[in-house]
Amino acid sequence: METAKLGEVTFSSAIAARNDTLKADAPVYGSENWNRAEAIFRNAAEALEPGNVNRARQQAQTAESQYRAVDLQAIKANYLNTARELLQQANAQRAERNVPQTLEEAKSLVKKAETLLQQDRYDTDEANRLSHNAAYKARHALYLNQQILQIGNEKKSMEEILIEAEKPVKQIAEAVNLTVHFDKGFDGPVNAVSAKMKDQENREQTHINRIQELESELEQLRNKLADKGDLAGLLETQRMRDEAINKVINLFNFPIVNPFDGVFALKASIGVSCSADVVFISDERFQDVNIV
Repeated sequence: METAKLGEVTFSSAIAARNDTLKADAPVYGSENWNRAEAIFRNAAEALEPGNVNRARQQAQTAESQYRAVDLQAIKANYLNTARELLQQANAQRAERNVPQTLEEAKSLVKKAETLLQQDRYDTDEANRLSHNAAYKARHALYLNQQILQIGNEKKSMEEILIEAEKPVKQIAEAVNLTVHFDKGFDGPVNAVSAKMKDQENREQTHINRIQELESELEQLRNKLADKGDLAGLLETQRMRDEAINKVINLFNFPIVNPFDGVFALKASIGVSCSADVVFISDERFQDVNIV
């Protein structure tokens, strides 16, 4: 038990480094160096068993350094291996003869990402962005190289190449109902398509805003109806009231369109009093009539 407690104290830093290395998948990306670190750590544990604390501590420090090195190697591999492998493909294809600028951009991005990881291996956001951009540049270089080789094999004229280049822009313009012309180059068509798409985006945003406004108004109406109770019940009560009033009005020859207007017209001739919910008729011909 005492040996276990002593090991926790003596090896705490090495254990923490080992755990970080495992999180970075070091056994996958740097298996040889990982195995070396593991062997040193085992030696430290073996030295501690007979009580050789100083030797165990020295071995643990060496293991910790090895783990940290493997950790950094694994982190770099995790973020940069894809770009590096693509650059190796480009090198194998001798793409630098045709696309030196694009390849140099990819290599520069890899170096920047590697420097950032070297400075702070756990602040990976910017390094991750750079590594993804480097991989894209490398893939772009491979694509451009293939296109250049294909053009050379097909022996296309410069006119054919330029006309082929116009087609994608023309297709995009047609998709947004635009007719474009290339008599002054690509800038005009590209700017026209961009402006059209921006206008459509603004229109869509206007529609979205209006929909949100209508949804808000609808919610307000729902709340008002909820405050007034059951809408169906209210409408049925109103219908029955209107029907009863119309029965009385139909007994007279008043040219009335609105039954509520009829109530007040009747009031002058037969004596009608009304409240919000009940119409009372005081004429002796309708002594027992209450319209609810």
